[in-house]
Amino acid sequence: MYPSRSQYKHSVKNEMYPIAENGGYHFIPVIENNDIVLSSGGNSTVFKVKNKDDNEFALKLFTEEIQNRFKRFESISKFITNSHLPIFVNFEFIKKLIYVELSGQSEEDCYYPGLIMKWINAPTLDIKLRELIAKNKVNDINTIASNFKDLSIMLLTKDVGHGDLKASNILVDDKLNLYLIDYDGMYIPEFAGQKSFEFGTPSYQHINRTENDFNEKIDQFSILVIYTSLIALAKRPDLYEQFNDGDNLIFTKEDFQDPNSSELFSTLLDDKSTYGLTYFIKQSVESESIYIDNVIDLLNGIYPKPIIKYFRSDKELVFDTQKFSLSWESENGTSAAIEGYGNVELNGSIQLATVGQSYFKLKVSNQFGEASQDLSIIRFPTPIIESLKVPIPVFESRLNLSPITIQSPNINVSINFEISKLSQVPVSFTKPNEDLINVKPLFKKEVTAWNSISKIFEELKIRLNKI
Repeated sequence: MYPSRSQYKHSVKNEMYPIAENGGYHFIPVIENNDIVLSSGGNSTVFKVKNKDDNEFALKLFTEEIQNRFKRFESISKFITNSHLPIFVNFEFIKKLIYVELSGQSEEDCYYPGLIMKWINAPTLDIKLRELIAKNKVNDINTIASNFKDLSIMLLTKDVGHGDLKASNILVDDKLNLYLIDYDGMYIPEFAGQKSFEFGTPSYQHINRTENDFNEKIDQFSILVIYTSLIALAKRPDLYEQFNDGDNLIFTKEDFQDPNSSELFSTLLDDKSTYGLTYFIKQSVESESIYIDNVIDLLNGIYPKPIIKYFRSDKELVFDTQKFSLSWESENGTSAAIEGYGNVELNGSIQLATVGQSYFKLKVSNQFGEASQDLSIIRFPTPIIESLKVPIPVFESRLNLSPITIQSPNINVSINFEISKLSQVPVSFTKPNEDLINVKPLFKKEVTAWNSISKIFEELKIRLNKI
C-alpha cells in the first residue's frame, strides 16, 4: 500500500526524511501562495523542494506500486547520464527517500521510494501555449514547433522512446528550449523484449497501442500528433479554444476513433499548411499498425511520392489475338491506371489479347505526385500467305523424240511480315520470299502417236523377214 497525495504532502511539509536510510538527502518544501508547490498526475505526485544551499529540485513520489520500478529507474537513470542528450534531465532514484507513517503498517514498511531531479524553472508546454495564444505570439509557437521537431528527431535516432509524450510532460524555458520529464514509461535498448506497463495518454496515442508495443518506435504517432497540433496552432491560434479540453492540445481520442466524422480532421485537411501531416495521421489511425516509420521525413516536409517497383509483360513478342499478361507492383499510391485500358489495382495483373496495341503506360498517383512507366512489346500480325506462284514447265522441243526435260519449278512464296522486324525476333526464320528451286516435280513421260507408229512398223519388219 502506497501513501496518498495528502499523506505525502504531510511528510514533505514536516521534512520526514530518514537521512540514515536515504544517503543523507533532506529537503525543505517550497511555499507559494501559502501552500506547498506540487503537481500530480498518473501514479505520482511531484513536489518542488530545495536543499540547504537553496538549490531547487523536483521530488517525485509514487502513489502505487509498479513491478520492478527500482531496477527500471536505475537503468533509465544510467542511460540518461551516459547519453548526454540535452532533452533529458538527470535524476536519481532513492529506494527509501521519505518516511510516511501509515496506520496498520510497521515502521520498516513506512519508507517509500522517490525520484530526485534538478528543478527546471519552466512551464509545461500546455501552460506556455495558453500564454502565447493569449498574446497571439504565433512566431514563438512556430519556434516551439521547430524545436519540438529537433527534439523528436533526437529521440527517433537514439533508439529510445519516452512512452508518454504529451504537453504536460514537456517543459519550455524562457528561450523556448524544450525538455522531457516523467520517465515512468520510458523505453531504452536494455528493455528490449519487455512489455509496456502503461499506454500513455489517449489524446496523444494510437488507438491500437497495446502492452506489446514497447520499443524505440512507440513515440512515432504522438510525435506526429504534437507537431501537427503546433503547426496548426501557429497558423490558427483560435483552434486551441475550439478543440482543447484540458487533457490534449487539439486532437482527442474520439478524433482518432472516427477521423471521417471529425470536425478537426476536416478543418486541418482543408488547410494547405497542415494537409500533409493530417493526411498521414488519418492514414495511421485507419491502419492496424501504430507505427509511422517515415515520420522523420514527414517532420521535414518530405511526403512519399508513388513508386512503381516494376511493370512488365510475360511475353516479349506477341501475334495479333495471342493472349499475354501485364503485371505491376507499386508503393505509396492511391490510384493507378493503364493508358488504353483504364483504372487498375495498385498491385496486380491483367490478361490481354489486344489487336494493334504494342505500347502501354502505367500511371500511379497520390496526393503528393505521380509516377509513370512505359512498356513496349514486339507485335506481329498473324501471317497470311499472299501468293504462291508456280511457273508452267518449259519443254525443250515438241518434235524431239528424246526424253522430255522439265525444268524445276520456280515457286515464289510471300507473307505479310515486315522484313525489318525479323531481326528483333529471338528465334530463326527463313526469308519471307524464297525461290524454291530445289523442289523437283513429279511427272511421267508422255507416249506420243509417232512412237506408236514406229513400234507397228518395227513389228511388220520382223514378220516380213521371216517369210
